[in-house]
Amino acid sequence: MKRIAVASSIILLLSACANNNSVWIKPGATQADFAQERYACMQQSQHRVSSAYVDQYGGSSNSQVTTNTPLFGACMNARGWYLQDKRQQEAVNQATTNGWEALIEEQRQLCARDDLRPHYSKTPCQAEDATLEQAADKSRITPSEKEALSKAKSEGAAINKRMNDYLRKNYANGNSIALLREHAIAELDKVALDFYEGRISRGEYNKRRRDIAQQAREQTTRVAAAN
Repeated sequence: MKRIAVASSIILLLSACANNNSVWIKPGATQADFAQERYACMQQSQHRVSSAYVDQYGGSSNSQVTTNTPLFGACMNARGWYLQDKRQQEAVNQATTNGWEALIEEQRQLCARDDLRPHYSKTPCQAEDATLEQAADKSRITPSEKEALSKAKSEGAAINKRMNDYLRKNYANGNSIALLREHAIAELDKVALDFYEGRISRGEYNKRRRDIAQQAREQTTRVAAAN
């Protein structure tokens, strides 16, 4: 995922058993996984080759250990690794990165819209960015703020869905991270409803929103580190 919050497929170059234009790919694998499985396959695919030469002036002999490349490749394939053209993989990685960045940018643009300013002028776009002043705001929601909040939640939900779909499609641990995000979003929706219906102040809304986001980030970091 790549990791996100996020981890991705590990891209590793094995110069001894792959040409310089190829990389070994295994979605969700780590550097340690690669080293361990490469070592095991090298052990299984190496053999000793001997040769001798004799003429009227004398002779010589040679013995060395070489790697049976087809056998090594078959071993790696059996363990879930496959070779891919390096340039093709770099293009895939760039597209994946750009796709996620495009969703982040869409989220930023939503927060910056003029019609949503009544809401985002007092509440940060990123929940974790809430300041002490914003967390201490005693004001209650106004009609214009209700309209902006309703729009922000509706359109933000569509972006979040695309983000979660993207995680599930592109990352080995994407489903776990998407589930954590969905749980956090459900909690944020409850807090937003309390604020919308006037049961809590804007400051309490900002504070609870920040706490939920921080907890979700910590959980996501643990999931990403474990894969």
